[in-house]
Amino acid sequence: MYDLSNFCFNHDCNPEQLLKNEMGKVFQVTGSMNQLAAIFYEEEPLEDQHLAWFDMYNEVGLSIGKVSRYTLGYDPRSMNIHEDGTDENDQSDWRDRE
Repeated sequence: MYDLSNFCFNHDCNPEQLLKNEMGKVFQVTGSMNQLAAIFYEEEPLEDQHLAWFDMYNEVGLSIGKVSRYTLGYDPRSMNIHEDGTDENDQSDWRDRE
C-alpha cells in the first residue's frame, strides 16, 4: 500500500487519467481480465495438489499486477521514479505539467 500511495502522490492518479491509461492499453487489460476469468472457470485443484494451488494463485497475482500496472500507466522500462516525483524524461513535477 505504501508503494501505491507513494506512486500516486508523485504521479497523476485521478480517475479520469486511470481510465485513459486503461483505454490506451485496452487489449492488454482485456487479455489480463480474460486470464483471470480462465483461472476462475478452471476446475479447482484437489486439496493435496499443493503445486497446482500455488500455480493458480501465482497466476491470479500476475494478472492483477498486470491490470494494476496498465491502470496506473506504470512502465518500469521507461520510467526512473525518484522520491521527488520526477522521472528521467521530465524533470518537473506532474502537478506542474499541463
